Parts: sequence; C-alpha cells; structure tokens
Amino acid sequence: MKIADDGVLQFTVPMPFALREVHVYALETSTGWVLIDSGFPSEAARAQLSAELQQAIGGLSRIALIILTHFHPDHSGLAGWMQQGSGCPVVIHEADWPLLQRMNTLDMAGEFFRPIAKGAGLSSGDLRELFQEVNVPVTSPTIVVGGETFSIGGRDLDLVWTPGHTEGHLCVFDRRTGVLFTGDHLLARITPHVGRVHAAGRNPLHDFENSLALVERMAPRRALPAHEGPVEDVGARCREIAAHHQSRRQQILAEVRAQPKTAPQIAKDVFHGRKGGMHQMLALSETEAHLEALVDEGLLVRVQDDEAAEPSYELQA
Repeated sequence: MKIADDGVLQFTVPMPFALREVHVYALETSTGWVLIDSGFPSEAARAQLSAELQQAIGGLSRIALIILTHFHPDHSGLAGWMQQGSGCPVVIHEADWPLLQRMNTLDMAGEFFRPIAKGAGLSSGDLRELFQEVNVPVTSPTIVVGGETFSIGGRDLDLVWTPGHTEGHLCVFDRRTGVLFTGDHLLARITPHVGRVHAAGRNPLHDFENSLALVERMAPRRALPAHEGPVEDVGARCREIAAHHQSRRQQILAEVRAQPKTAPQIAKDVFHGRKGGMHQMLALSETEAHLEALVDEGLLVRVQDDEAAEPSYELQA
C-alpha cells in the first residue's frame, strides 16, 4: 500500500496475467472510503487486500462505495466479496453489467473468457476453479450510464463514460483534487487494448479515440491508472496514444496495398513480435478493430468470398 495522492491510497494486487498487478484505489471521505475497482478474484489477492485494507482503513466495514471502471476480472473480481463485507453499493456501467453477470455465474466458456484462460496458460475449467475459490456475486448493482456525480463525504466524483477498452468503461474524476482515475482507458507506458467486442453498430476504435479526446479536453491535473504508474501530463499521453492508432492504420493500409489480406494475415504481419496465445488473440482483436474503423472511414473494403472462411480487406478503389 502507498499514498497515491491527497487522501488516496493505492493497493497493488497480484494477478496471473501479463501485467502481473492491478491497482485498487481507496479515496478517504468523511463518511467512509470509496474504492475504485476491486482486484483479481484469487485467494492470494483477497488475502493480501484483506490484510492491507484492515491495516490502512479499518477493514471492509469502512467501505462506503465501490466504483468499477469496467467488468474485466482484474477490476471487478473481488467486488462481490467487498460488497458482502461492507453492505455498500457497487457502481457499474449498464453496458458492462451483463458481462459481469457472466462472471458472477462462473460462465467461463464464452467468447471473452476462453482467450483469457488460454492467455494465462489455463483451461476454461482451470479458470473457473480459480475464480470459484473466492467467487461472490455482486448483487443489486447501481447501474449508471455516465454523466452522474456521486457526492459523498466531501468529495464530488464525476463518472465519465469512456467506451473503447470495453463498451461500458468509466473513468472517475475527483473535482476536489483534479485527479482522474482512468482504469484501463489511459496507461502511462503501454496502449490499452481496443478490440472488436462491442454492441452492433458501435465501432470500438472510434469510441476509444473519442474518449481520448474527451479526457484531453477535461485537462485533469494528473491521472491514476489501474496498471503501471501515474500519468502526469494527461493531454500529451492522450495525443501520443491517438497518434499510435493513426500509425497503426497506416501500417494496415500498407499491408493490403499489394494484395487483399484477411485479418489473421494482417495481424501476423503487423504484430509479428507477439508470441503466445493471449498476445496473438489480442493482436487479432486489435487488428479487426482497426480494419472495421478503416472500412467505416471509406479507406478499405471488406470482401467476403463464399468459399473463404475469413473475409479479406482491400483498398477502396
């Protein structure tokens, strides 16, 4: 545990995936503590967090509110356990709640959970068993859409809808301190994953880029992400990530200039350094998000051959 900002504690919790750790933030108020995210649902994470919360804030009973930035298990996995021990509300965006419910029921065989298990070197059954160690479902969540303000114990916390990494991703802005808690939307070193799994009619990359522009306009004093270190120049980091995605577009356009290619072919060429099932799955998903954006922007055409399993992409004539 360490002090991350004025009245903000940072708990760093272990998880079995590539980033190895996730941060849970606790904000002190006059009526209890507000937690942003909850950590990964393993016995090791729960034991560590239980001991540190007891020492730092007096235990679960001192939690007044939990805000989940999104449904991914390293962020939401211990929320039910915390809710059970505190009786506090759990806040989540309406678009991410159905996916969190699947974790609540240990439905590990679906589209999202299969690659997670593979990336951790586990079968879906192994992942289910791991989660089952500590699985406590979130009940009666507080469903939000973004734009709400939670005023609690002297803090005004604005919920900022930032779709892209997930469709229901939220950032939390503390008006008093000017700090933005960015979850996985804005990270200091790596670029957040933007994949293809969004509702019909939505483009995840366009959503993400619009969310970056929104955060840049907000001009927070600093950002505290869920992984890695703080971001001190938020505007510069937003522009850097936006430029990365423009560069990725150009890479993909160059790949199909000579001949049409499928998404797996493009992903293999563009992300040729990525090894392992999880990294390859993320590379393909990110490639597909960029391809769909380029189609929507009128720069590529998707061609489905009746005899081919995968559509190919070619430059717009």
